[in-house]
Amino acid sequence: MFFFNRLKYSDSALVLFIKADELVTKKLSYTTNKPHYQFFKGLIEGNMALAYANKGEYKKALPLLKKDIYYSKKVCDFESAFNSCIVLSRCWIHLKEMKGAQNYADSALELCNTLNRPKITLKLLLLQAELLDEQGQANNSINKYKAYLNLKDSISDSEKEMQLINQQVALDIQKKDLEILEKSTLLQNSKINEEKQKAFRAYLIAGLVILIILIVFLFYTNNNSKKREFELSQKNLRIQQQNKQIEGSLKEKETLLREIHHRVKNNLQIISSVINLQADKISDAKLKDILNELKLRISSIALTHQMLYQKESVSTVYIQDYLQNLVTQIIGSYDHRIKINVIVDQKNFILNIDTAIPLGLLVNEILTNSFKHAFKGMQGGQIDIHVNTLGKNVDLTIKDNGIGLPSNYLELMKKPTTLGFELISILVEQLNGTLEINNSNGTEYKLNFTI
Repeated sequence: MFFFNRLKYSDSALVLFIKADELVTKKLSYTTNKPHYQFFKGLIEGNMALAYANKGEYKKALPLLKKDIYYSKKVCDFESAFNSCIVLSRCWIHLKEMKGAQNYADSALELCNTLNRPKITLKLLLLQAELLDEQGQANNSINKYKAYLNLKDSISDSEKEMQLINQQVALDIQKKDLEILEKSTLLQNSKINEEKQKAFRAYLIAGLVILIILIVFLFYTNNNSKKREFELSQKNLRIQQQNKQIEGSLKEKETLLREIHHRVKNNLQIISSVINLQADKISDAKLKDILNELKLRISSIALTHQMLYQKESVSTVYIQDYLQNLVTQIIGSYDHRIKINVIVDQKNFILNIDTAIPLGLLVNEILTNSFKHAFKGMQGGQIDIHVNTLGKNVDLTIKDNGIGLPSNYLELMKKPTTLGFELISILVEQLNGTLEINNSNGTEYKLNFTI
């Protein structure tokens, strides 16, 4: 199947992929290991989509690629999700839908940053060059294509150099084996000659000549061995220098990634400031509240990028520090009489950026809702946040001692009528988690998810 796809024999590939899809679908009807077979179904359908794309039937490829991306992310196969994002973006380009193409190119960029591999980056640069060319940004497209060619040459040069080094090492080992064999043969001949000398005194001169020849040979062999040792030491030195260059390049990329996080944070703060200025010029209290909630959502995302470029790691944050900073940020925008306690059982528990952003938005929505509605008619209140972790499993509980949710809160969660409840449902789904709400003695949210 994959062989036909690579040769672009799309019709032959499709026949086999459809048969494989039918077999996996039958397996899903009775197996207990559904995520495993759902991933294979997504993989098969992703290859079917590639075959459709090769045939130019781009609209047929779109839904199959989206399913492949979803199930690949679900089992953390980010490379498969990345490849499907690349193909999906190209399908939108062929369909002249630049917005869809850009969205999936951005998704591919996020996955590329997660995978952080040169050959993955190579595919992304080529896609970006094609997309910019279709958008009429010729100069930017050329720059991306140049970056693609430079990275491609760099990868090719590194692979060739490593291949040469491996060949040279194998050759040296083979030479040493031959030398050992030759020495062994010479020693055996020497013993035979010694036995002949005892039996035949007449061959004494011949034995001396042979001994002299052996001495000369060993001297010559020793000199050659020293030369080879020197050559090997020089090669090792070059390898060490190359390793240092690679380490320097990695540090440069890490610095660049920190700069990206810094710029994203600054841009989000600028947006937040613009919203603030706009809110100051509006007299409608309800509209001001809406803008303030929007500002807090943006600040929640900005906080994630700020912590990423301030920490040693540019892709993860500590959950204790993250929640504490987020709570401090929210308190600054609401009533200081409300006390919030944050308790985390494992302070060094880390979150990656894909989990931190939706989690921060979810906590922001719940706390904002509590500040606005939970303590109406009360002099003050308290909100407790508890985080318990076990392996990669996280239990997050947010409880307030306020007046509680409306009696129809379950209907509101199933069919949200407000943006806040709708966002909470979307973010829980994005985390692949479950949310339980207890509406007695205040409101308690219990979120469970796995990183």
